[in-house]
Amino acid sequence: MSRRYSNGLSLVQVAELTDTIAERGHHSAITPKGAIDLDTIELRKFVIEKKPFEESKKGFWNWINSWKEDDPEDYFELFGNEDISSIELTNERIALVINYRFDTPIEFIQTTLNVIYKEDLIAQYHYMQDFNGEVMDDVLSFEKYSILTRKD
Repeated sequence: MSRRYSNGLSLVQVAELTDTIAERGHHSAITPKGAIDLDTIELRKFVIEKKPFEESKKGFWNWINSWKEDDPEDYFELFGNEDISSIELTNERIALVINYRFDTPIEFIQTTLNVIYKEDLIAQYHYMQDFNGEVMDDVLSFEKYSILTRKD
């Protein structure tokens, strides 16, 4: 039996998809003249197999619910009794990151979601995974001038 990815694609189908992406030149979406042509095929395979956008959306709601439970005063200071179930999460980007902040650089995949509330971008949620798809960390960064931070 051939191996299947979590999205139901076989290894052959992923290989064909990757070849198609390469043939069409999508592995280098916009490459300025003289730039090094970096290959994004492995990152695209990661997206197909590990579904980071879906995982990050689950992670976001886990983050919010944990915040509400662990620090209700801080949570309610920002959201009050607002019904946040109408929050919309939209895919912003996925990136291969090498973070040089530490003595030993850390490599990971970062998925970023836009957090939209009442048609306003209020935050971005960053979900970091290792190359096996395991979550490493997550951060919710609120926009400086959103409907939640503006005082009327």
